[in-house]
Amino acid sequence: MDTKKVLIAAAALLVGLVLGFAIGQPMGQRAARQQAEAELQRLKGIIEEFWPTEPEMFSISGQVIEVKTNSLLIETPSVHPLEDTPTVREILAAEDTIIVKQTEKDPKIYEREMEEYMKLEEKLRAQMEAGIEPEERPESPKYYLETEITLADIEAGNRVFVETDQNIKWAERFTATRIAVEF
Repeated sequence: MDTKKVLIAAAALLVGLVLGFAIGQPMGQRAARQQAEAELQRLKGIIEEFWPTEPEMFSISGQVIEVKTNSLLIETPSVHPLEDTPTVREILAAEDTIIVKQTEKDPKIYEREMEEYMKLEEKLRAQMEAGIEPEERPESPKYYLETEITLADIEAGNRVFVETDQNIKWAERFTATRIAVEF
């Protein structure tokens, strides 16, 4: 065979490989990206089916990072894996903000309260079966006690549960109506 023909064939082969790679690689990447995007959308659909997003949020819990004169800086977990809500929030305490510390109730006292509650519930159930509508349902006993404290009593590292009267889902700063330091 002639050297010239071999060189032309080798050059044509090389050009074909380069063109094939240049055209095929982006097409393959695009196909892989589309397949990954389709799988991601499928998984998001599954997550949303079993864990729907909440349009509004009026309470949050987190760990205190810093205590300031009239506010707390807290770190909060993400509310939903598909939403990028703030994880650090400033909680303002107004003059009318209720601030309490929760402490565990004596288990014997709690057990006694639960027994009384269950008796009241049974009595209410019997009344309802007899067609008598109860005036008021009893409140379930809490397993903790609450004592009022001030913002200055809160320390970095404390866990808090914060309530407000405004939608705080996307808020990085808001005024609390109630702050409870959890035990």
